[in-house]
Amino acid sequence: MERLPSMDPEFFYAYADDSGQIAIGIRLDGTVYVAQLSEIVAGLQQDAVQGATESDNAVGLFGFADQNGAVALAITAEGVVVGNFEPKGLSAVSTYLARAPQIQGLNILGSACKLRYGGVAVDLADLKVAPATSVSETVKDYPLAYIAPITMPVQEFLKLDAAQWLGYSSVAIESVVNQSTGATLTPGVDYAYTENGKLALINSGPAISATVKFVGYKERYDLVAYNLVSQSLVIRQGTERRITAHEDLYRAKPQSGDIPLYSVYVVGSRIQAMIDVSEWRGVRNRESGAEQVALRQQNRYRLRRFITKLNRGDGVIVTGYGDSNTALGGARGDDSAYLPNRPNVDTYVFQGDYLLSAFEADFRVAYLAAVGQVTVNGQVRYKTSPNWSVIDKICSGYGYKFAADRNPGSREVVYLNQGIATSTSGNTAQGGTTPARLAAMLNPAGYRTPDLVIVAFGMNDRTDAAYVSNIEQIITAAKNAGADVIVVGPHLTNTFSASFTKESWHLVQRRLMECADRMDVAFMPCELFYAGKNRGYTGLSDYSLTRANFANHPGPSEYRMFGEALASSFL
Repeated sequence: MERLPSMDPEFFYAYADDSGQIAIGIRLDGTVYVAQLSEIVAGLQQDAVQGATESDNAVGLFGFADQNGAVALAITAEGVVVGNFEPKGLSAVSTYLARAPQIQGLNILGSACKLRYGGVAVDLADLKVAPATSVSETVKDYPLAYIAPITMPVQEFLKLDAAQWLGYSSVAIESVVNQSTGATLTPGVDYAYTENGKLALINSGPAISATVKFVGYKERYDLVAYNLVSQSLVIRQGTERRITAHEDLYRAKPQSGDIPLYSVYVVGSRIQAMIDVSEWRGVRNRESGAEQVALRQQNRYRLRRFITKLNRGDGVIVTGYGDSNTALGGARGDDSAYLPNRPNVDTYVFQGDYLLSAFEADFRVAYLAAVGQVTVNGQVRYKTSPNWSVIDKICSGYGYKFAADRNPGSREVVYLNQGIATSTSGNTAQGGTTPARLAAMLNPAGYRTPDLVIVAFGMNDRTDAAYVSNIEQIITAAKNAGADVIVVGPHLTNTFSASFTKESWHLVQRRLMECADRMDVAFMPCELFYAGKNRGYTGLSDYSLTRANFANHPGPSEYRMFGEALASSFL
């Protein structure tokens, strides 16, 4: 074969066979073309890793680089082929960036990329993101106390949960002074602090009053899009906030003609993260769409009794059975916690001190004015829990009406909230397999047996060895009572949560999926909507997850998106 530098204008570097046909080439945008090897390329796409330019260059033993120095095709020391291959699932209407833009400070280097759609490559320009505000503040009389054994940096925010909060999701501490002695304290020696602004003494002893000087960084979620009207890369700017920039009310929205490409998380004067959202349209993902469709069909088959009832217009009862992310309020500790729709469930919308603080009370007012509400058991309940998305989709998709405080009639759906905060799937402390609680769920006071049970434990179980066997007991009891079941795994948690590591979270999801397959019940695949490339569904940095308490409670927008994913998995 011979090298053909410019025989075909689509390629800047290529080889041809003896008949003059191009056998392998590198396009101007850095993607690779291999003739008559589509099956092999498909296999490479399945296994290829698309890393940053620097890591590509570091691991490649042999490779080709494009005009920007980015590796287009390389072989690693482990013998793995990596490259900038075309994404899977492309069609004539697909749009994608041939290579992710690099970030330099607040600059997004779009000129090093090309946008491809309809077989056309479009040149892009660099963009500059506006910084968010950085605020210098001083807090006097800060109660600096010893709370628990800690070191710097603090890896689990809950260890300092009892400390006073400075009111920002990201801070930099400049100085801490003991007001009694005037001594300046040393971070990592005298005190430690979390990135989100809570401080505590490292050594045990009496609490002190301190003067804390710090910089609070406001944050913002912008949107990078390609606008088909102006035919250019654009930035849609979100609203900067202390703690709630990730909520629906403040995130940038696409405008007319926009093709969303990246969600940009701006913290102070830096871009903290850039999340690829280009493969997502609502709950549909270009790359995993076929898997989503297959799983939905499987779930509908496993819920065929419930789906048949909906198609007939039978009255149905849906029960939520889980922990605090099901309950969203309500008492616990005695038998009254077993009552369906007991007082205060579905009322505790902002499950954590951060969203309940006085710093951004305007968010709570605005959200409660906009969210759906129903009156159940004489009390206003807010439709924040993910399970309400299921109820709403039954109503909109099957012509049902919501009914409360009685068994449902024809084309009516009743929702029974039987979640209990802090509970596990176990048989102690009012857990899911506690006989009295399980019996109360299957024979709810004032109602008949539910038609569908949404089982959502795991956030408090974590990797408990008995977790799956407990879920199996709940499934067996529900099926024996005549109810269909869908199992829902725990959502992903914040970077500094003690609940899961990425590895343990994936392990829990896989254990649940195996359990659901073995028990022949439906399963909500959280892994298709969180972590890795799938974080594009929420468009959020992992640091913005579970913001209500920076541990395991999401904010309203995260609950909404989780609920939409749940509903789409079988309705």
